[in-house]
Amino acid sequence: MSDQSNPVTPMETRQVPLSKMRKAIARMTTASMQTAPHFYSQIEIDMLPAKNAVNQLRERYPDIKISLLHLLVKVCAATLHAHPRLNASLDGETIVYNGEVNIGIVVALEDGMLIPVVHAADLTPLPELAARTIDLVDRARRQRTTADDLLNGTFTISNMGKEGPDSFTSIIRSPQSAILSLGTVSERPFVRQGQLVVAPTMIATLGVDHRVVDGAHAAGFLLTFKQLLENPELATLYG
Repeated sequence: MSDQSNPVTPMETRQVPLSKMRKAIARMTTASMQTAPHFYSQIEIDMLPAKNAVNQLRERYPDIKISLLHLLVKVCAATLHAHPRLNASLDGETIVYNGEVNIGIVVALEDGMLIPVVHAADLTPLPELAARTIDLVDRARRQRTTADDLLNGTFTISNMGKEGPDSFTSIIRSPQSAILSLGTVSERPFVRQGQLVVAPTMIATLGVDHRVVDGAHAAGFLLTFKQLLENPELATLYG
């Protein structure tokens, strides 16, 4: 006898033409995977100093809703200063080291995504960067961005926030040479100063274009990113 306590409605087979956004995403990602040989490196980061820093910065700037994302963008910009090859692009047989640090942030939409760009992220004070990022992400979600909001990115961050997976990989946005995928911050077993503890950690996955970036460059970037985020004085560096 069949169990009728949990009936399942049959799914419907449908055909839906690609939207303009999905067509653009398909072209971009296909071209990137076909032309840029990707490889990925991962690192786990103790996020307790970063969480403490965000709390301190919120107290210091109560009118600005500073979040972990804003701190991550700022720390990423500082890391790119130390590792400029990750902020470069390939033009034919020439590596172009970009003089600006313009960080794109992937914003998921119902049927696609937009990547608004925080221009001059390295030179912008964190409170201003937070306010600009809040505005950019809000307009992206409402699909109210301008062309200037989406142009001239030199590096991209994909962050799925609290509801995201532990780790994931992303496709590089050509002609950039790297993209950083940030998993959700969760309580995990972690060795801190030789002691096994349960700590809020994040797994960062760096995808790079092997034509521009080698393994040593990727490892150096991730180690610097980790060291900056694990600095107990993090709030004073960017406040």
